[in-house]
Amino acid sequence: MERPEKRERVKLPRIDPAVRAPEERVGDFREIYLEFAPESARREASRCVECKNPPCVGACPLHNNIGSSGFSVGGVKLQTTI
Repeated sequence: MERPEKRERVKLPRIDPAVRAPEERVGDFREIYLEFAPESARREASRCVECKNPPCVGACPLHNNIGSSGFSVGGVKLQTTI
């Protein structure tokens, strides 16, 4: 997947993760959100505009600097460029 120019990234639609049905969730405390498929995760990650002071880091409960660390989705290592 080719990475769009920064100005174009803000126009890309957000991809929300799928959620488990309420009927399925009512009996447990497991995660509500389902995992992204690797391609969906790549598309969502491609929206990053590489802010100097990224608000996503502060919004993360663990304050992970996702852009500066490599991470994997579904066992697939994703490349980060920030």
